[in-house]
Amino acid sequence: MRLVEITGGEPLLQPKPGVMRPPHRCRHTVLVETNGSLDISKLPLACVRIVDVKCPGSGMEGSFYANNIKRLPGATR
Repeated sequence: MRLVEITGGEPLLQPKPGVMRPPHRCRHTVLVETNGSLDISKLPLACVRIVDVKCPGSGMEGSFYANNIKRLPGATR
């Protein structure tokens, strides 16, 4: 299996790299790790979404986009 993880800084701020295309087109399993501050619904559904939830007391809890929780696979809507 070919596996690619996109992370570092905030990947959703970058222009969409070609590797984020649906995996059947790029032949990779694609993981995208985000800090959760931006809307993850823009990611292709085939991407594995890894969202870093900011806990109270972290100093960054206000930067988290709460609607991302509903956009994770298996989340109750």
